[in-house]
Amino acid sequence: MLINNNLFIMVTQIKYPAYDKENLASISPIIIQDLLRKKLGYKGLVVTEDLEKGAVSK
Repeated sequence: MLINNNLFIMVTQIKYPAYDKENLASISPIIIQDLLRKKLGYKGLVVTEDLEKGAVSK
């Protein structure tokens, strides 16, 4: 499955322990690089919510 027709993909401040037990999706190299880029072949822009909202600093 390739997802190359999107203008961008937004990752959020939530944990997906099935993919990454340590990091939120917005700062997870496993989710962004391994899943989105390598496995799904996404080459577009990846954006996230405001990193100062509190979820990242907790």
